[in-house]
Amino acid sequence: MNYAIKDASDVQLLRRNADGTKTPVLFSDYANSTTLEFTSDRVFATAKGVNKVAFDNNKSGTFALEMQVFELKWLSILLGADENSGATKEIAKREVLAVADNKVTLKTAPKAGTVAVFKVDVDNRSHLEEVTPGSVTGLDLDLTAAALANDTKVVVYYLTEQANSKSFIITDSNFADNYGIYGDTMLTSEMGVDQFIQFRLPNCRPQGNFSVSFSASDVATISATFDILSDEHGDMCEFTYIQ
Repeated sequence: MNYAIKDASDVQLLRRNADGTKTPVLFSDYANSTTLEFTSDRVFATAKGVNKVAFDNNKSGTFALEMQVFELKWLSILLGADENSGATKEIAKREVLAVADNKVTLKTAPKAGTVAVFKVDVDNRSHLEEVTPGSVTGLDLDLTAAALANDTKVVVYYLTEQANSKSFIITDSNFADNYGIYGDTMLTSEMGVDQFIQFRLPNCRPQGNFSVSFSASDVATISATFDILSDEHGDMCEFTYIQ
């Protein structure tokens, strides 16, 4: 029976642990494309310049996903960073506000010593002159030192502490872990009958190169490429067909 495929694989990603077990990390059923590729080197023994015997070696493989909808956890996985949840982190804020009675009211409480204020031009971006910030009471920032007229536009920069945040840090010494991958997809026969197929990559590792473009005109695409390694048994990939 002949089959065709028009389906991106659903992917289970499992982290390989030092004790040989695997821990499920995430499940993806949203990739636009998944690509499985194997290559090897070949040299020939020749007779009178004609290839007669082939020798194959250095088999290697990659598994790639392209996603426009994705879990944020993919970023820390691909960059080899540990994701931290529930921590309190500093967040940079910028607010354009109109002065009333020599004060402005901020949306969040600023961290002490981090406030900077400028009179702003009509474009709400260009700085005209720096304004000396005063004390903060609650969310109210005092500007009496500058004695600004009501409705004067100012831009306020400050840091605020945000609780219950998620974060990860990319360092120069941490790299991605090794993972196992299960990929599920459907084959369709010439008779219109669907058949399930699953492939297993027992040992693979994300490539170290990573890029993402933040564009106002195009949807960002995340590309995740894993190098397929052989496991302790020499296996690289297994396909299972469910009849």
